[in-house]
Amino acid sequence: MNLPDNFLTLLPPPEEWSDERVEGYLNGAVKFIKSLGNTAVNVPEVVPYGRKKDRPLPFRPKMDLLRFARMLKERGLEVYTDRYAPLMERDGFLRFLREAVAVVDGVVVVGSVSSGMENPGYTAVEGIKLAREYFESVGAITIFEREREVERVCEKARAGATFFLSQITFYPERVRAFLSSLRSECERRGMALPRVYVSVAPVYGEKDRELLRWMEVDVPPTPPDLITLVREVKKVPGVAGINYEHLRYSNLTMLYDLDLPA
Repeated sequence: MNLPDNFLTLLPPPEEWSDERVEGYLNGAVKFIKSLGNTAVNVPEVVPYGRKKDRPLPFRPKMDLLRFARMLKERGLEVYTDRYAPLMERDGFLRFLREAVAVVDGVVVVGSVSSGMENPGYTAVEGIKLAREYFESVGAITIFEREREVERVCEKARAGATFFLSQITFYPERVRAFLSSLRSECERRGMALPRVYVSVAPVYGEKDRELLRWMEVDVPPTPPDLITLVREVKKVPGVAGINYEHLRYSNLTMLYDLDLPA
């Protein structure tokens, strides 16, 4: 199984965009992704709610995930997509997997948005087990600061997760501490250390900070320069690669201008 060196989590375009605008968005993203080398795309499922109320930016309905993924595949990219398994009816999740296997290279199974919400579907662990029946590469999400997170990652890896994308972080020292604990637990359980891609994102103003706080990301008063952050994270033993996120559509074009480390 060959996994990429890095990921770019690329927002699907809003439904309201014209074909011409979608084409321009695709062309810019594809050029950028290919400039990064061995980098795959993750197309995220964007939902209008989170653990916190009062979303700081209005939700815009997005293009169908698999439709957008197909456009990226047609341009020669390695493509993954993520889905919130607990939010989908169980039949719907199975139908998604059957359709996705003909389009994408792998899926990322995401757990519940909030423990207070009704979750009619599969748990993340159940979803991972089912996804492995269709895909060799199945990802999951990790949040370094979450309670029992080392155990959660081990459980998901036992269920069949082959890699993890982290929540966005600005703290290399927390990455180091988490991966050290994970390594010790994996050794205790006789497991290989899973591949963990650390998610980072540029912060260009207060709107970005508000959105990150709504996503329950710990944002420092002065976020580190993205290039410096990436270099420091890449030094941490056990980091498989970087997952670049762009939060808002306008931020993606700003990423293009950065001389990101290989």
